[in-house]
Amino acid sequence: MGFQDFEQLRRARQTYWFGFYDRNTDPEFGYPYPIPEQLRTHYTFWHRNKRFLLDFESRPALDSDSFVLSDKESVHWIVYREDVRSIQFDLSEAPGPLPAVAVDTKREYWEVDLGLLKPRLQRIDLPRESDWAIAIGEFD
Repeated sequence: MGFQDFEQLRRARQTYWFGFYDRNTDPEFGYPYPIPEQLRTHYTFWHRNKRFLLDFESRPALDSDSFVLSDKESVHWIVYREDVRSIQFDLSEAPGPLPAVAVDTKREYWEVDLGLLKPRLQRIDLPRESDWAIAIGEFD
């Protein structure tokens, strides 16, 4: 993978929402996976939809709380941010408009169709405040 330093690797791991369950849940009530729909959402987003690509590279985010991955051709992107109702990111390196969906990572898997995103700075308003992952591009 194209990680240049430890910070890029750390950010990529966070983008993979490495914990994949709500850290505020009391372990007394079902640890280590107290909210199984979050685990199913994680699995569906990355594996069933074949979105985990080995050539993903960490990309600069517009703020310190967002995490961005894309492939070398800039045709596949993942954007992740916690506790937000909107996400901003720079898609200007994309070769053209790309389809996008957003997924609330704290709930059962459900895609919010974002339509085609043009290669420019983007601001995506989301249905509610939560932890969101956005998949951009056509994944096989």
